[in-house]
Amino acid sequence: MKSPTAWSLSDLKQHIRAHRPDAKPLLNVIESLGRAELIFNYHFYAARDALKIFVGDGEVDHINVIKALLGEADRIETNLAYIRSEAHLTACIHTVRGSLDIFSNLINALLLEERIPLHVCDIYKAHQALGESPLKAQLGALLGSSWFTYMSGLINVTKHRQLVRHEVAVSMEENRSGVRIGSFEYKGKAFPAYWGIEVLTGVLEVKNTFVACGRTLNAECIA
Repeated sequence: MKSPTAWSLSDLKQHIRAHRPDAKPLLNVIESLGRAELIFNYHFYAARDALKIFVGDGEVDHINVIKALLGEADRIETNLAYIRSEAHLTACIHTVRGSLDIFSNLINALLLEERIPLHVCDIYKAHQALGESPLKAQLGALLGSSWFTYMSGLINVTKHRQLVRHEVAVSMEENRSGVRIGSFEYKGKAFPAYWGIEVLTGVLEVKNTFVACGRTLNAECIA
């Protein structure tokens, strides 16, 4: 039985094969989205597992993190977990953001009669070109969401300016510990520091909303 929250790429493939003589390019796009899903899942669970070593829910649990900060823990294991968490979290963000631009090619071909030139097609242009519809509204909400805005800002800062600092931190005020992603600014907008697990949860929220947009695309294309 299919999950009610799944996006059936196979149904979309079947529709494209039946209605488009030039099906192969679009089928390749769908294959890319399927692979991106697998890549995201790999990095998501790897990031979650790497973050566990730093997460504490009470004062006693903070001891291992404090030892790591002071150099009393196994530094090799700690450093590897730290790099893993940053690498996998970064990969999650890039995979979701890239998938949305890949998705724009499906929108362009299936709903916009390919009016956007391929070399400039992205999710912003596809959203703008759509007529009023459930998909346009859904995409608009996604693109305007706080976590998508955060992801886009983080990607642009790290691509063009500098890596945003990740660090192991202990907060006695919040009674928690973990990896903390530093604050940054992009295009005049200030983004606060977040705990790594908060960012990972936010990225999953964006990814799940993207999948919901995929289901809406199916509904608008497949009678």
